[in-house]
Amino acid sequence: MKTLRLLIVTAIFTVIISLSAFAQAQPATAGKVGVVYSGAFFDEKAGITKVVGVYKTLATEFAARQNELQTIGTKLDALQKEIKALQDQDAKGVPINKEAAQSKVEEFEKLQGEGKFKQEQLKKSYETREAALLSPVFQDIGKTLGEFSKTKGFALVVDGSKDQAGMLIFVSEAVDITDEFVKVFNAKPAGTAAVTKPVAPK
Repeated sequence: MKTLRLLIVTAIFTVIISLSAFAQAQPATAGKVGVVYSGAFFDEKAGITKVVGVYKTLATEFAARQNELQTIGTKLDALQKEIKALQDQDAKGVPINKEAAQSKVEEFEKLQGEGKFKQEQLKKSYETREAALLSPVFQDIGKTLGEFSKTKGFALVVDGSKDQAGMLIFVSEAVDITDEFVKVFNAKPAGTAAVTKPVAPK
Protein backbone atom coordinates (compact mmCIF):
# COMPACT_ATOMS: atom_id res chain seq x y z
CA MET A 1 0.00 0.00 0.00
CA LYS A 2 2.85 2.32 0.83
CA THR A 3 4.50 1.47 -2.51
CA LEU A 4 1.32 2.38 -4.38
CA ARG A 5 1.14 5.67 -2.48
CA LEU A 6 4.73 6.49 -3.46
CA LEU A 7 4.02 5.68 -7.11
CA ILE A 8 1.11 8.10 -7.15
CA VAL A 9 3.16 10.79 -5.44
CA THR A 10 6.01 10.24 -7.90
CA ALA A 11 3.59 10.60 -10.81
CA ILE A 12 2.53 14.12 -9.83
CA PHE A 13 6.09 15.27 -9.35
CA THR A 14 7.12 14.10 -12.81
CA VAL A 15 4.55 16.57 -14.10
CA ILE A 16 5.67 19.65 -12.17
CA ILE A 17 9.25 18.97 -11.15
CA SER A 18 10.75 21.08 -13.94
CA LEU A 19 9.33 24.51 -14.76
CA SER A 20 12.17 25.52 -17.08
CA ALA A 21 9.96 27.36 -19.55
CA PHE A 22 8.67 29.62 -16.81
CA ALA A 23 12.18 30.08 -15.48
CA GLN A 24 13.35 31.31 -18.91
CA ALA A 25 10.47 33.74 -19.02
CA GLN A 26 11.38 35.00 -15.52
CA PRO A 27 15.20 35.31 -15.47
CA ALA A 28 15.18 37.19 -12.18
CA THR A 29 13.97 34.07 -10.37
CA ALA A 30 15.98 31.53 -12.34
CA GLY A 31 17.46 28.92 -10.05
CA LYS A 32 14.94 29.46 -7.27
CA VAL A 33 14.18 26.05 -5.78
CA GLY A 34 11.30 24.93 -3.60
CA VAL A 35 11.03 21.73 -1.59
CA VAL A 36 7.79 19.94 -0.80
CA TYR A 37 7.67 16.99 1.60
CA SER A 38 4.90 14.89 0.06
CA GLY A 39 4.85 12.58 3.08
CA ALA A 40 3.28 15.45 5.01
CA PHE A 41 0.22 15.30 2.74
CA PHE A 42 -0.86 12.13 4.56
CA ASP A 43 -0.62 13.54 8.09
CA GLU A 44 -4.02 13.19 9.75
CA LYS A 45 -3.78 16.51 11.57
CA ALA A 46 -1.62 18.74 9.38
CA GLY A 47 -1.93 17.08 5.98
CA ILE A 48 -4.15 17.60 2.97
CA THR A 49 -7.75 17.06 4.03
CA LYS A 50 -8.76 15.33 0.80
CA VAL A 51 -5.92 12.82 1.15
CA VAL A 52 -6.76 12.15 4.78
CA GLY A 53 -10.41 11.79 3.76
CA VAL A 54 -9.49 9.06 1.28
CA TYR A 55 -8.04 6.90 4.05
CA LYS A 56 -11.04 7.48 6.28
CA THR A 57 -13.25 6.32 3.41
CA LEU A 58 -11.06 3.26 2.88
CA ALA A 59 -11.16 2.41 6.58
CA THR A 60 -14.96 2.50 6.51
CA GLU A 61 -15.35 0.55 3.28
CA PHE A 62 -12.99 -2.24 4.34
CA ALA A 63 -13.87 -2.39 8.03
CA ALA A 64 -16.02 -5.54 7.71
CA ARG A 65 -13.36 -7.48 5.84
CA GLN A 66 -10.65 -6.32 8.23
CA ASN A 67 -12.76 -7.45 11.18
CA GLU A 68 -13.27 -10.82 9.50
CA LEU A 69 -9.49 -11.27 9.24
CA GLN A 70 -9.06 -10.32 12.89
CA THR A 71 -11.68 -12.92 13.84
CA ILE A 72 -9.82 -15.57 11.86
CA GLY A 73 -6.58 -14.53 13.57
CA THR A 74 -8.20 -14.91 16.99
CA LYS A 75 -9.47 -18.38 16.10
CA LEU A 76 -6.04 -19.40 14.84
CA ASP A 77 -4.42 -18.25 18.08
CA ALA A 78 -6.93 -20.29 20.11
CA LEU A 79 -6.42 -23.41 17.97
CA GLN A 80 -2.66 -23.05 18.16
CA LYS A 81 -2.81 -22.98 21.96
CA GLU A 82 -5.06 -26.05 22.02
CA ILE A 83 -2.73 -27.95 19.70
CA LYS A 84 0.31 -26.94 21.74
CA ALA A 85 -1.38 -28.13 24.94
CA LEU A 86 -2.18 -31.52 23.38
CA GLN A 87 1.38 -31.85 22.07
CA ASP A 88 2.76 -31.08 25.53
CA GLN A 89 0.51 -33.71 27.12
CA ASP A 90 1.54 -36.27 24.54
CA ALA A 91 5.24 -35.48 25.12
CA LYS A 92 4.76 -36.07 28.85
CA GLY A 93 3.13 -39.42 28.22
CA VAL A 94 -0.36 -38.22 29.15
CA PRO A 95 -2.94 -40.07 27.00
CA ILE A 96 -4.68 -37.85 24.42
CA ASN A 97 -7.27 -38.44 21.72
CA LYS A 98 -5.03 -38.72 18.66
CA GLU A 99 -7.92 -38.33 16.22
CA ALA A 100 -9.18 -35.22 17.99
CA ALA A 101 -5.67 -33.77 18.01
CA GLN A 102 -5.24 -34.43 14.28
CA SER A 103 -8.63 -32.87 13.64
CA LYS A 104 -7.47 -29.71 15.41
CA VAL A 105 -4.34 -29.59 13.27
CA GLU A 106 -6.36 -29.98 10.06
CA GLU A 107 -8.81 -27.31 11.20
CA PHE A 108 -5.90 -24.96 11.92
CA GLU A 109 -4.28 -25.55 8.52
CA LYS A 110 -7.56 -25.07 6.68
CA LEU A 111 -8.36 -21.84 8.53
CA GLN A 112 -4.81 -20.60 8.06
CA GLY A 113 -5.09 -21.14 4.30
CA GLU A 114 -8.46 -19.40 4.23
CA GLY A 115 -7.06 -16.46 6.18
CA LYS A 116 -4.07 -16.10 3.87
CA PHE A 117 -6.32 -16.15 0.79
CA LYS A 118 -8.69 -13.55 2.24
CA GLN A 119 -5.75 -11.36 3.27
CA GLU A 120 -4.30 -11.43 -0.24
CA GLN A 121 -7.69 -10.63 -1.78
CA LEU A 122 -8.20 -7.78 0.68
CA LYS A 123 -4.78 -6.33 -0.18
CA LYS A 124 -5.56 -6.37 -3.91
CA SER A 125 -9.01 -4.84 -3.44
CA TYR A 126 -7.68 -2.20 -1.08
CA GLU A 127 -4.87 -1.15 -3.41
CA THR A 128 -7.23 -0.95 -6.40
CA ARG A 129 -9.68 1.20 -4.46
CA GLU A 130 -6.87 3.30 -2.97
CA ALA A 131 -5.56 4.09 -6.44
CA ALA A 132 -9.04 4.96 -7.70
CA LEU A 133 -9.62 7.39 -4.84
CA LEU A 134 -6.14 8.92 -4.64
CA SER A 135 -5.45 9.41 -8.36
CA PRO A 136 -7.91 12.28 -8.97
CA VAL A 137 -6.86 13.95 -5.73
CA PHE A 138 -3.18 13.84 -6.64
CA GLN A 139 -3.92 15.03 -10.16
CA ASP A 140 -5.52 18.06 -8.54
CA ILE A 141 -2.57 18.42 -6.17
CA GLY A 142 -0.14 18.26 -9.10
CA LYS A 143 -2.06 20.91 -11.03
CA THR A 144 -2.37 23.16 -7.99
CA LEU A 145 1.28 22.70 -7.07
CA GLY A 146 2.31 23.65 -10.59
CA GLU A 147 0.24 26.84 -10.43
CA PHE A 148 1.46 27.56 -6.90
CA SER A 149 5.11 27.13 -7.94
CA LYS A 150 4.72 29.49 -10.88
CA THR A 151 3.02 32.09 -8.72
CA LYS A 152 5.87 31.90 -6.21
CA GLY A 153 8.50 32.05 -8.94
CA PHE A 154 10.09 28.63 -8.46
CA ALA A 155 12.15 27.28 -11.36
CA LEU A 156 12.32 23.87 -9.72
CA VAL A 157 10.30 22.00 -7.11
CA VAL A 158 11.59 18.74 -5.67
CA ASP A 159 10.17 16.25 -3.20
CA GLY A 160 12.22 16.13 -0.01
CA SER A 161 10.43 13.17 1.60
CA LYS A 162 12.73 10.36 2.72
CA ASP A 163 11.43 7.82 0.20
CA GLN A 164 11.50 10.32 -2.67
CA ALA A 165 14.52 12.49 -1.96
CA GLY A 166 17.12 10.57 -3.92
CA MET A 167 20.32 12.64 -3.76
CA LEU A 168 18.79 15.54 -1.83
CA ILE A 169 21.21 15.97 1.07
CA PHE A 170 20.46 19.34 2.68
CA VAL A 171 17.42 21.57 2.62
CA SER A 172 17.15 25.00 4.17
CA GLU A 173 13.89 25.83 5.92
CA ALA A 174 13.73 28.86 3.66
CA VAL A 175 12.91 26.69 0.63
CA ASP A 176 10.48 24.32 2.40
CA ILE A 177 7.09 25.28 0.96
CA THR A 178 5.17 22.26 2.26
CA ASP A 179 3.08 23.92 4.96
CA GLU A 180 2.29 26.91 2.79
CA PHE A 181 1.18 24.74 -0.09
CA VAL A 182 -0.94 22.44 2.10
CA LYS A 183 -2.77 25.49 3.45
CA VAL A 184 -3.34 26.81 -0.07
CA PHE A 185 -4.65 23.47 -1.30
CA ASN A 186 -6.90 22.89 1.71
CA ALA A 187 -8.39 26.33 1.20
CA LYS A 188 -9.57 25.46 -2.31
CA PRO A 189 -13.34 25.13 -2.78
CA ALA A 190 -14.71 21.61 -2.49
CA GLY A 191 -15.37 19.74 -5.71
CA THR A 192 -12.29 20.89 -7.63
CA ALA A 193 -11.00 17.32 -7.92
CA ALA A 194 -12.75 14.51 -9.72
CA VAL A 195 -14.90 12.44 -7.42
CA THR A 196 -14.84 8.65 -7.46
CA LYS A 197 -18.11 7.22 -6.26
CA PRO A 198 -17.91 4.64 -3.46
CA VAL A 199 -18.37 1.05 -4.48
CA ALA A 200 -19.05 -1.94 -2.30
CA PRO A 201 -15.74 -3.78 -1.64
CA LYS A 202 -15.57 -7.22 -3.24
